[in-house]
Amino acid sequence: MHGGGTHMPFADGRFDSVVCFTMLHHVPTPAAQDRLFAEAHRVLRPGASSRAATR
Repeated sequence: MHGGGTHMPFADGRFDSVVCFTMLHHVPTPAAQDRLFAEAHRVLRPGASSRAATR
């Protein structure tokens, strides 16, 4: 399986949770960060949870 944070190869609503830690400083622009979080939201099931943290 091959994909990236802004283009994950999963169906909509596939996961119960998404966790992202210490990665935002690797995402070059606020627009790219928005795309990453939009993609994470897309693969979450309704009512699922997400957690994110940076240093």
